[in-house]
Amino acid sequence: MHKLWEKLNSHVKGHATKAADAWSVERPAESAWSGVMQLKANGRLVPAAKSPELWRFWTAYQRGNTVTLMIYEPVFARSTLTIQVLQAEVSIGEMVTRLQDVWGNTYQGSYSTWIVWANKMQRNLDRSTWDASVLDPPPSRLECYLSPSDGQVHEHLVHLTKSTRVALDTVNIALADNQELKDAWEAYGYRLGSQKRALEARKVDLEGYLGDIPVPAVDDVHDPIQRIENIENIEHQE
Repeated sequence: MHKLWEKLNSHVKGHATKAADAWSVERPAESAWSGVMQLKANGRLVPAAKSPELWRFWTAYQRGNTVTLMIYEPVFARSTLTIQVLQAEVSIGEMVTRLQDVWGNTYQGSYSTWIVWANKMQRNLDRSTWDASVLDPPPSRLECYLSPSDGQVHEHLVHLTKSTRVALDTVNIALADNQELKDAWEAYGYRLGSQKRALEARKVDLEGYLGDIPVPAVDDVHDPIQRIENIENIEHQE
């Protein structure tokens, strides 16, 4: 945001001040830039009170999207205000403070948005209802101008990081199981290969034995039963 301020601060009007009968122009400081410039994305005003880490995250998230930069012109009102108007401004300021005390940890937005919210509550002139109205959520038409507080964004990022780490651990465990299964498969393959080589070696040995034994011709092989003499059985004769 510092680079944005350096590039565009010349377009921001200054305040005319008079000192010792001499007029001068007082330029707004960078620390107060949210009072004269504000970003708008997706129809929502972007609060300027962000940490550098959240600004980097927001900038990366908005890459490729259209973001509008609004530069406000200072408006000077009359210095002679009636007592009633002063009292109304004090009441609105007090109501804004009360709203920020209750909802500041949930929402963040420009000061003008908080004023519109407080003014919406004070349309009911019955002050006895204001205490209860402070506890009500913001009107639906103001929700687009409010964004989650930095605390909620940080908490969301923490939960998102934890979920991502759990998913990453799950994938790493699955990869380890896959490697273990692959190692077991390779071991079974090695055992099958060793068994095949042993069987092939035994086959070669048996074939060698058969090659060394001479096999006689068929005509040279006689049936021994034909040469057996039939002896009479005299033991069982009467």
